[in-house]
Amino acid sequence: MHIVPVPAVPEEGLYRASDSERDRLLLVPHLNLAIGHGELRLSSPDPPVQPVLDYNYLQEPFDRERLREAVRICLDLAAPDDMKAIIERRISPTDNELVSDEIPDDWLMRTAITSHHVSDTCKMGTASDPMAVVDQQGRVHGINGLRVADASITPDCICANTNVTTMVIGERIATFMREGQSHPPSLHPRKLTVKLGSVERFVAPP
Repeated sequence: MHIVPVPAVPEEGLYRASDSERDRLLLVPHLNLAIGHGELRLSSPDPPVQPVLDYNYLQEPFDRERLREAVRICLDLAAPDDMKAIIERRISPTDNELVSDEIPDDWLMRTAITSHHVSDTCKMGTASDPMAVVDQQGRVHGINGLRVADASITPDCICANTNVTTMVIGERIATFMREGQSHPPSLHPRKLTVKLGSVERFVAPP
């Protein structure tokens, strides 16, 4: 959870600057190690075209319940009388949105935003695993001379900012390259599945 003193108000999943001269305090819970996962797919064979990224947030009931509990903790932290010296009133969720003990799904979906820690789209694994993209040294299976050295090869989104972890991944793979650990002969030539919208094309690696 982040406690952020900032002159902003939540609006449709974004924190927008407020015209009010009063300061605001944001209690922002985070959902780490979510059960649900999104999808990244190509929208065009042209590399500069932005791919389609579907976060698919909060589609799993367990993820929604965990986030509800996190919001309840934030509400409890702000509730004691001692906090009234710095918290004049609650802006969101409103009293109408808290008429029951259950925080409604529509409020969660409307206010949830990304933490910009998108990762885990290129699975690391052995060449015998058809879903694995890279090996333990970041080498792309079936394509000589190509490596992936970023947060896409982590097994799950880490419970922290991703920048330092990504730097360590890059440094480690750079060490492999300096030590001359090049691609081994591919024992399992494979076809790469490239999704273009709802159409799948099979591209045989060279």
